[in-house]
Amino acid sequence: MDPISSQNDPQSRQKSASQIAASYQIANELLTHAIVMGLLIWGGYWADGKLGCSPLLIICGACLGFVAAAQAIRQIVVRIERDARARKTKGPTSR
Repeated sequence: MDPISSQNDPQSRQKSASQIAASYQIANELLTHAIVMGLLIWGGYWADGKLGCSPLLIICGACLGFVAAAQAIRQIVVRIERDARARKTKGPTSR
């Protein structure tokens, strides 16, 4: 099959769009967790400024942010592996 006709194939376009959508979803989740981690660190910095216990709450916010981000990344990886395993067992689709 030549490259032009494969680009016009509805199944290949749908598969490509599905892969792009999955990539955007993963990128969105990672960015969201990075923002949450930053907000926790900033919250620790802000609370330190208000309470005067300088490095303590920044460290607590950073640790909490890192733990939350690591858990979220672990869940994303597990989901990706599960989806890959499901595609592998499904096998190639016949026409």
